[in-house]
Amino acid sequence: VDLSIGNNQWSCKCKFLQEFQSWISDNRRKVVDTDELWCYGNETKPPHRRLIDTNTTVCSDYYAGNSMIQNIIVSDYLPMVIVTLSAFVIVIFLTIIMFIFRDPLRVWLYSRYGIRLFHFKAASAKHYGEDREKLYDGYVVYSPKDEEFVLQSIVAELEHGSPSFQLCLHYRDLPHHAVSSNSPYMQHTTSPVVVEAAEASKRVIVVLSRNFLQTEWSRFEFRSALHEALKGRIFKLVLVEEGSILPEA
Repeated sequence: VDLSIGNNQWSCKCKFLQEFQSWISDNRRKVVDTDELWCYGNETKPPHRRLIDTNTTVCSDYYAGNSMIQNIIVSDYLPMVIVTLSAFVIVIFLTIIMFIFRDPLRVWLYSRYGIRLFHFKAASAKHYGEDREKLYDGYVVYSPKDEEFVLQSIVAELEHGSPSFQLCLHYRDLPHHAVSSNSPYMQHTTSPVVVEAAEASKRVIVVLSRNFLQTEWSRFEFRSALHEALKGRIFKLVLVEEGSILPEA
């Protein structure tokens, strides 16, 4: 007697397939259409169809309904999951880099494009409380060649204006000896002097000019001292541009 049992919706559940494959193995001579035996997983819509392997009596997990669903999920969503995780890692990495270099980045963006970043009110409130204990409102740093401009334009306006501000000028408010060099900072701009003056002031006012770049800023000791004074407190820095500074300066 020949049996034709193909093209029926057999179940893909593992327990059924084990018994079904065992029966086919015992009756292989009677079943004439073993190449047309398909099982259907009803857990998916539409039902997922798989060809039954009649050469084994061991049920493969691949036929199980849950496994079929898992295979579908993996094949459909794995690329999207990989892309999402990669994007998340990149964002976290860039955020960490921006946080570490936030002060140099903030200065560069503002000086280059006029963009302000990381302007947090909470931090400002904290620094405002610290500023109330400062001796000076501003510590003015400039080239001696710009002294006339500083005294007539900045000092006169800030100290005698309304409201008035208490300024610390290196040549006037800090002890120094007679200086024969081109810069009044040459003898006394070591780290302790500049750092102490900056820490005693709410703001550090730098009069940025060609003269300043050629004198004070050209000295490593001065740059190091100013950098030390502003470390972690870049909000204290105020830049005042005197005239036009050529690009090569």
